[in-house]
This record gives sequence, structure tokens and C-alpha cells, in this order.
Amino acid sequence: MAFIGPSENFDAPASSVNNPDLLASLHYDRAVKTPYELECMRRASALGARGHRAACAAFHAGASEYEAHMRYLAACTQREEEMPYNNIVAYNENASVLHYQHLERKAPASLRSFLIDAGAQFRGYASDITRTYAASPGRFADLVDATNRAQLQLCDEIVAGQDYREVHLSAHRILGDVMHEMGIIRIPGEEALETRHYGRVLSARHRPPSGTAGPRRRRL
Repeated sequence: MAFIGPSENFDAPASSVNNPDLLASLHYDRAVKTPYELECMRRASALGARGHRAACAAFHAGASEYEAHMRYLAACTQREEEMPYNNIVAYNENASVLHYQHLERKAPASLRSFLIDAGAQFRGYASDITRTYAASPGRFADLVDATNRAQLQLCDEIVAGQDYREVHLSAHRILGDVMHEMGIIRIPGEEALETRHYGRVLSARHRPPSGTAGPRRRRL
């Protein structure tokens, strides 16, 4: 008998908990997908994309978070219980709450931004899509557009044989260039990566002033 999970959860011999040979076999099987599995993943992604388009349209029409969430479910033709995880549907400052789950029933007086993290399932295979939208043109909308272009540029780097660590470093360079373009940092992405400059910038931006308490975030 074998057990997989935190070792403290099992009253069993150490050799039967998280056996490395068993884990290696499971990791290999998960990494290789059959044509059937790939099709299931494509369909889960297509369902999620349909839901995202419906939720985005609801946001731009002035609907509440709850209404956008319900439009998402309707577009996916799935119940909330069938979602791979609880949808995160957050307007304005609610997007700063980690794993936000409240879903306001009334739309705010001023709609500024929309963050949605939601997926869908097809025969046990799930999609997981996160997008951010701006309500109107402006600096934030420009930042979202620039980040979307950066993401598409990175997607072109996902090819067979590519080392994901190189893509990770490329993401730092490209997003560093985005921050440079937007005036968030003063040096290009390559230099920011080499000096770890933007990591310090972001840490400073989120650090509370001396003598004050930082924002409290809830994990829901």
C-alpha cells in the first residue's frame, strides 16, 4: 500500500509514504498527454474562454460582481460545483484581496477595473485563466494592453525543446521593458533583471511607511 501527501497525515511506514519511484512514475504519466487528453484540455480552455468573454461583457455593461459570475457560469453551461475552483471575480480595489470570494451583489458607483480568475472543466480536465480589464482608456488600460502584448510575445517562445527556465528569464526581461515603457522603472528589462532592480522597486511600493501597519489581506 502506498500513500501520497504530507507525511504527518499518515500513520504508516516511512517507505510507503511518498515513495520516490512511485512519484517519478506519476510525474512522467502526468507530463505526457494522449491525443484524447489534449482534446479534453482544449475543450476545457474553450469553455473557460467563453465564460470570460461573457463576464467581461457583463462588467462593461455595468453588472455587479455577482452578475458577472453568474453570466460566466451560464456561458460555460456549468454549475458552480462543477468549476475546477471557486471563481475570483473582483472589481476595483477588491482585486487586491488574495483569493477574493465575496461577490458584491451591487455594482460600485465607479467601475474602474476587473480581475477575473476562473476556469472550466471537461471530463476531469480543467482550464485556469486569469485576465484583467480596464473600464476605460487611461494609464491602467495602457499597462494592461502592454502586458497582454508581452504575454503573446512569451507565448511564441513556448516551443518543443525550449527550456522553461529560459522562458522564465525572458518574462523578467520583457515585463521589465513594459515597466520601463510605463515609467515604473528607469532602466530596460535586461538591466533590471541583471541588477534585480524591479524586484526592489515592487517591494518598496508594497512596503508600508515606517511606523504604520501594512494592509491586511485575507485568504478566503
